[in-house]
Amino acid sequence: MFGYEDYSKEQFKGTLTSFGHPVSVLQDGKLGATLPSVEPTVFSFYGSRGTYMITVGNITRGEYVGLTSEGYLHVVNAAVKFTIKDLQGISLLQHQDVGGQVVVHMRAREVEPVILFDGNDAFDDLDTLHNCLIAGRKIRHETENKGVFYTVPTGQGSWEKCPADQQYAATPTPLILNIL
Repeated sequence: MFGYEDYSKEQFKGTLTSFGHPVSVLQDGKLGATLPSVEPTVFSFYGSRGTYMITVGNITRGEYVGLTSEGYLHVVNAAVKFTIKDLQGISLLQHQDVGGQVVVHMRAREVEPVILFDGNDAFDDLDTLHNCLIAGRKIRHETENKGVFYTVPTGQGSWEKCPADQQYAATPTPLILNIL
């Protein structure tokens, strides 16, 4: 599916939390941190050496974690590779057999850091019900009036313009992976 790696064998199952908030599949299919009272989604991880295809449920159901055109993590029918490493940049190989918890950073397509769209303090607002996960990347826009321009997620619930020649480098949100 992605070259020479074997992505057909499940390596482990796990749940994710972000700053004490469980990560779940939301009603619209996006993935996001939710209120602590919400049950976290159990994800299955396929692959090795730090690169994984992630599914919701069994791989035969074809419910993969992928990306929308804006970069939101979403349940789709086509998989995206995610690089998952601990905070020291070490592959999960040594963690997945042990079980328990490990704090990780995730990147979509190896270079797009997974961040919380509304930032890590979004739940300070008591009306917040969820905070979507998004792969931080430049989004190209083209209009008749403005021509071509790019926007990037700020990690504070908004988008900002980014020059075409400027690199975008967000810091991945630390996520706790609970290996089951």
